[in-house]
Amino acid sequence: MPSPLRSLAALILGLGLGLASSIQSNAQQPPPASPALAAKAAGVPDFWQYEPRGGFANGGRDYCCPVAASNYLLYFAQHGYPNLLPNSTQPLSPFQAQIGMINQLASRDYFGTDPREGTGPGAVLRGVRRYVEESGYQCRRLEYEGWRPVGSAQQAAVRARLPQHDWLLAALDDPDGAVWLNVGWYEPGNAPGEWKRVGGHWLTLVGWKEETGDSPALLIRNSLISAARVPDAAASTVRLTPAPGGQIVFPDGTRRETAGMDQVSGPGLPMKPGHYAFLDAAIVLVIGNR
Repeated sequence: MPSPLRSLAALILGLGLGLASSIQSNAQQPPPASPALAAKAAGVPDFWQYEPRGGFANGGRDYCCPVAASNYLLYFAQHGYPNLLPNSTQPLSPFQAQIGMINQLASRDYFGTDPREGTGPGAVLRGVRRYVEESGYQCRRLEYEGWRPVGSAQQAAVRARLPQHDWLLAALDDPDGAVWLNVGWYEPGNAPGEWKRVGGHWLTLVGWKEETGDSPALLIRNSLISAARVPDAAASTVRLTPAPGGQIVFPDGTRRETAGMDQVSGPGLPMKPGHYAFLDAAIVLVIGNR
């Protein structure tokens, strides 16, 4: 699958957030990002999933998904969608509001996050829609691309078997758009060319910018890293490159080719030695008023 990221890299100046949804790999120079879209990239929160004041189950070990979702939902609450804030009898600071939102999203009424196993993409689709609609708004778009199953009830959201770069970037261009990336942790299997999935993680994608290299740097929020430990924007970046060839071998013996998948790497996503991150799936939300 050709990567629109690579073909656009030489064309993008500054924060490449001002892309129209129709951009393809042979597109002309896009207009510069507006100050509003650049502010969106800077304004999305960066919450740490191990925050001890959150009271998260299992210390937040597998709370990456409700934390990632809350980053954008809190941003939207502060930019035109105030009913997304959790109900409270007392005024809440943004920090307190986000803690309440994370715990609500993680509950069985929404994501049903397992404190030891995390959250699957089908649960995210169901929970985000319910949270948005119960707040009095609508999901103008709620879409999924990836190989991980989402269940029969969420099939209407499925667009493709692997995340498409232009689809991700078009959602970033929308002031009311959110993008969440689901990466899998992989390690080499028992035989050459074999890969074993040993876990996963959710990231908040907030923008991109031009840097030297074959593709722009993606700007992310990684809940595994405390914002206090991120010295500058460069430390919150990753790149998408073709994943190494081979096959993913699952515990039941089934296999999946890595062809067409992206490897995710960079200073924004540190990982254990010998581990690799592949982009398994992504979810796009575009919120709106009813």
